[in-house]
Amino acid sequence: MLNATISEHAKEEWRLFRARSIFFQLKIIAALIYVAIVIATLLFVLKPRNTGPNDLDALITVLPGDPIMGRYFIIQNTSDYDWLNVSFTIDGDYKTHRDVVMAGKKITLYLHDFTREEEVEVKLQTTPPPSKKIKKKITKKWRKKSKRHNRKLTPEPPPMPPPVEKRIEAVSAPANLQVTFLRIESRGQVTVFPIQVDS
Repeated sequence: MLNATISEHAKEEWRLFRARSIFFQLKIIAALIYVAIVIATLLFVLKPRNTGPNDLDALITVLPGDPIMGRYFIIQNTSDYDWLNVSFTIDGDYKTHRDVVMAGKKITLYLHDFTREEEVEVKLQTTPPPSKKIKKKITKKWRKKSKRHNRKLTPEPPPMPPPVEKRIEAVSAPANLQVTFLRIESRGQVTVFPIQVDS
C-alpha cells in the first residue's frame, strides 16, 4: 500500500514537472547536475588515497600548515586494537616514534617532530680573551720591556679560530621539505600513504 502511494505521488510530481516550461526544466536539470558534481568532487577529495598497503587501518589527513611549521599530519587509528611501538617515516629518512597509539585515537605530527642523525660541527668553548683594559696594560708593559732590551717589536699574532668538533646529532626535518609519502609501521604491519607534492 505504501509503495503504491509513493509510486502515485512520484508520477504526479513528474507530470507536474513535464507541464512546466522548458526553461524551468533545464534549470532544474542543471542544478541537479551541479549538485552531483559537487558531491562527487567532495567524495574524491575527502577519501583517503592509500594506494599502498594499509595493514594498520590508518586514516591520514595531510594539512598544508604554514611556511614556519610546514605541513602536518593528523593520523587516526581506526582499527579495534592499539598500535604498539609505532614508527613514522617520511622522505629523507626522517623518523619519529610513539610507544602506543590507542584504538580510535588521533595524533598530530608536525615536520619538526621527524628527525634523523646527521654529522654537525660544534664550536668548542674556549677561555675567553682578556678584556681590552687588561690587554692594553699587557701590551704597554711588553713594549717597554722590548724597548729596554733593544728588541724589535713583532706584530701580535692573529687570533686563533675556535676549535670545532664533529658530532652526530638528531636534526629535525626542515619546514620546506617536499614530503611524498608517510610510512607507518607497528610490529610488522605497515601503512604507506602517498602524498601529492605541491606544484
